[in-house]
This record gives sequence, structure tokens and C-alpha cells, in this order.
Amino acid sequence: MPGQEVHENDSAATTGVSCGCFPCRRQNNNNSRPRKTKWKRQRPKKLQFLKPASKRTEYHDAQDNLDKLTGIEQSGKSAMRGDEEASRGSLFFFDAVENPLGEDEYPPIFTTAIQHPKRRVTLEDPITMLHHAPTDRVSDDDDGDDELLTRQGPIADHLSGSQRFETISRRPTLEHTKALQGPRVPQAEKGFPGGLTVAELEECQKFLRGLKLLDPGVMNQVYSFRDVEEEPYTICRWLRATKFNADEILQRLAENQAMFEKAQAAEFYPQPDVAIGAPVSVFLTQYPFLPIGSARNGCPVNYFMAGKINPEGIWSMTTVERLEGFFWWSFMWKMKAEVRKAQTQDPDFVRMEGINIVDLKGLSSNALSSETMDVIKLSSKVADFFPETLHCMLILNAPGFFSFSWGLIKKFLDPRTAARIQVFSSETKGMEALKGLIDTSQIPEDYGGGNISTHDAFAKQAADPALLRQDVELIHVKRGKTTNSNNVWNLQKDESMAVSVYTRSVSGAKVVAQLNGETVTSPQQQVVQCEWQPDDDGGSKPLPNCVQLTTIKGPGMVTMEVQDLDNAERAHSGMSRGYFLVVGDVTKS
Repeated sequence: MPGQEVHENDSAATTGVSCGCFPCRRQNNNNSRPRKTKWKRQRPKKLQFLKPASKRTEYHDAQDNLDKLTGIEQSGKSAMRGDEEASRGSLFFFDAVENPLGEDEYPPIFTTAIQHPKRRVTLEDPITMLHHAPTDRVSDDDDGDDELLTRQGPIADHLSGSQRFETISRRPTLEHTKALQGPRVPQAEKGFPGGLTVAELEECQKFLRGLKLLDPGVMNQVYSFRDVEEEPYTICRWLRATKFNADEILQRLAENQAMFEKAQAAEFYPQPDVAIGAPVSVFLTQYPFLPIGSARNGCPVNYFMAGKINPEGIWSMTTVERLEGFFWWSFMWKMKAEVRKAQTQDPDFVRMEGINIVDLKGLSSNALSSETMDVIKLSSKVADFFPETLHCMLILNAPGFFSFSWGLIKKFLDPRTAARIQVFSSETKGMEALKGLIDTSQIPEDYGGGNISTHDAFAKQAADPALLRQDVELIHVKRGKTTNSNNVWNLQKDESMAVSVYTRSVSGAKVVAQLNGETVTSPQQQVVQCEWQPDDDGGSKPLPNCVQLTTIKGPGMVTMEVQDLDNAERAHSGMSRGYFLVVGDVTKS
């Protein structure tokens, strides 16, 4: 027995131990006295950076409700509960990476392949038996409501999300509990349906009860992905964001509801062109971000060529405030479409997650301006409404100066999100990590894979079906100088090109379009400058402006000439000037 002392020469000391204890010997220099062995309980070693959930000695409403559901008799269970709960384990959360440019390793929470563990069906665990029943009528004592619990299945018709939401909002807690305990597709990681500890399941129930006490509109915030995400995964996704702290996530939902309702009133900006103030096809030429292929675990992969970003080109057509609509659209429309595509390829794909590959090759330190940091803050705020949707992010080809910038950027990120981001200064190690997550056939051609190149993918993504082609060039002219475009647009006989110019330059410029060297714009069309908006200080601030310059009919070669008029006021000397984004939309005449 544990704690009992036995002599070393006692025959009982040689008996095998099956209670999980191990002998601890005390060394004694006095050889005349027999050595004694004291027994103590063996404790598992603590893992670095891991924070186990607090110990509990008994089940609460989670186990009681589960017992009602399964019909298990209570006799003889109390003695088993302690060991059973310990065997369930705890949910581990990793801290943010402190030295991003140190060891090029990514956290083990990343999954590289789809894993479908086989569910063990046994009479010892009746919940596994009930999970496979096609239908079962259960009741919840809390609200006295009877609901028909149908067998879970993949969301076949994602266009009927509102109808399913009516059922979700009326579902009693007991049905939620069953769905959390027996998911359709169990995941390998902790914190997912089917792998919850009792304490985590209790927090899920507390979260569901707390939702009923909040504004009914908060339900729309929680289930914003209801047309592509099965409900038990939604519940766990929100709670994983706060390490299964129901009170914390409920408070966050209440605080964010006003911002959510504002976006909801705009239907989450289904037309990003209107939200940005410019066509998405033009925006992507300055902000190259798009999905290409999928990872080994089925997650869609997005590539962001940050080294090719043109900040002045972006601010020539939009503002930080307008980009909020673009971020809402990216989650509520674009990401849903990518997840739906992944579900079409694999009906068992239940992770509402994506993988981002950020390539910093060619990045200039000028790109990390105060406006860029404002965009990062804004995107992080919108991302709060979609927790646990980033599986991981690889930042490749990081220049030396990025180490300091990354330290600033991390302050705006949730620590759990930051832990999923790895920065690689070594191109070789970065590519190794990329190929570890993504099969070679899904990697773009210019990254050593067999998929479409990023250049062709961006051209395809940015293509406007109403146009034959679209050419974009950012032209910079110095104060009082004249600059010609680098591009030469060739028009065929049956083609015409509509020329537009975007700018926020506080100094006006004369933009002249030429066909075969001859001017085709009138003086009234040529002057291009920002718009002015009154500010709170009684002055004015510049806003992006779009000027429809002219339409040119082919055939011939089109060039552009930009002459700075140097008419900016001294009060505006520190503002942007001299940048003009020229867009040529080519169509059939």
C-alpha cells in the first residue's frame, strides 16, 4: 500500500506494483540499519510552456446531464471519476514566439495531414453507441423542451444557413452537450468536439446558457459561419480563443456587438469594389493577396506577396477606414467560399481555418509606415469576430529590419494567434517548412511546386470578365518635374482603352494620354488631384480621387505623361504627393 514502509529484505518488497507508485529510497550511511523504502505517487513531468487546467475532484452539470442522456446508473461511479477525469487530460496552449528570427521551427500544434481517428464504440462508453443512432428524442429539464435530435452530417446546402440557424437557436443544452461529446468528425488536437475535458464541457454549457442572457443579435455574431461550419465546432472555436473561459468570451461578444451590427447592416460588404472605392482587380495589383491550392490537412492556402506591395498605390485608391469593408468581405464571403471548396473536395473537412504564406522578399522598410500599422490594427479588430480561423502563418524571406517591426506587430495580435506565426530569415528553412505543410503538387510553380505560378494566379484572380485585359501602373513624379510611363499599351484595330487615374496627391498634375505620340486628351481632362474633406480641426484632409481621363480607340501604342503642377499649399507639405495610379481597361470597340 502507498505510504507503507517495508524492509528491503522483506519478500513483499519484491512483489510487482500495479497501483502506479514507485519506490523512493533514502540513502543512509549507517550500514547497520536496514534501508527503508517509502512509497509515493508518481507525478507526470510538466511540459515547458504548457498550462494545464485546474484540477477538479467531481463532475458538475456536464457529467450529470451526460448520465441522464446515457442512462448510466450512478452506483459505483464516484470511485472511478477521479482517475477517469485525469485520463482525459488537459488543453494546452502555447505562448507567443519571443525570438522570431531565432530557431526556425514552428509549433507542434500545426497539423500537416487530415486525420480521422476511428471512434471506439463500446458499451463501457454508451455515448459512442448513441452517437450513431439515426434519431433520438431527448429532453432538457432546464426549459422543458423536447427536440428531435437528428444525426449529424455535413452541411449540404450552405445557402440555407438562416433556416438551420432557427433550429440552432432553439436547441436545448442537452442536445448541445451530446453534439460536443460525439462530433461527426473528431480531431486529433485538444479543444475540439469529442476531445473535451469535463471542465471544458462545463464551460461550453456555461457559454450556451450565457448567450441566452445577452442581446439576441449576439447569436448572429457567434454563428456567422453557420452556412459552412457545423455547430459544435463553432462553440469550441470561440472558447478555444479564451482557453475555455466562458465569462471572458461572453464579455467580448457583448463589447463587440455594436461593430458587428454596423457591418451586418451593410450585409458584410458583398461588393468589395464599393467598399474599397476601386475595383478589386486594381486593388490586388497593389495588394497581392489570393488563395492558391490547399494544405495537407485540407486547409485553403493564401499567398501574400508583401514584398511586392505598393503602399502609395493602395492609398491612391482607398483609405484605412474603407479597408474595413474589405476585411469583412474577406471573412464573410471570400473565406467561406474557400472553405466550401475544401468541403467539396473532402466532406469530412470541418476546420474553419486557413494557412497564410507571407513572402517578404523585396520588402522595403518604407512599407511599414504608420498607415500600415493602422491597417494591421484594423484587420486584427475584424479578426476578433472570427477566432481560431488561422491554422498557421509562415513568413518567408524576412529581412533583417523586420525583427524590430515584428515585435511591434505582435502587440496587436492575440498571443495564441502570434504563437501560430513563424518567421523565417533563411530561404532554405522557410521552403522546408512550406513543403512540410503543403504537398508539392499544391505549391505554386515559382516556389518549386507543380501548381499554377503566383504571377498567373494573380492575373487570373484580378481579371475582370467584362474586359479583354487591364493594365495598371503606379507613376511617381517629382516636384515640378515631368515623368513618362514605363508601360506601352498596344491596342488592336477593334480595341479601345478607358483610362482612369487614382491619386491622393495634394499637388495637382497634368496627366496626358498619347496615341502614337499624339495627345488625345483635352486640357479640361488633364488635371488630376486629390479630393479635400473638412476635418475636426477646421482644416481639410486629402482623400483618394478617381478621374476618368479619356477613352482611346486603336490601333496604336498608348503612353502616359505626368507633369507636376507644384500647386500644393505649404500647410500640406508633409502629405502624400506625386503618386498617380493609371489604369487602362481594354475592351472590344
